[in-house]
Amino acid sequence: METVSINGAHVAVKEIARPHGWDCRLLETVEGREYILGYLVSTGPYKIDVERFHRLTEQQTELYKAGHLQLASLARELAGE
Repeated sequence: METVSINGAHVAVKEIARPHGWDCRLLETVEGREYILGYLVSTGPYKIDVERFHRLTEQQTELYKAGHLQLASLARELAGE
């Protein structure tokens, strides 16, 4: 278990998935009610990777549970690539 900061709030989570070939991971809140996607964004002049977090929407959560959400594609989109 770890704690991440998302939208100014500290949330206790656990990692439940890490797609191959892309630097992202899916986290589930300890309460098990929400999913959060952690993804890397290269920032600054030296392109340091910083992890950012995105709380999955209800639609994205439904797609994930049905096995249809492409986590790596969503991470790339959120990272602006």
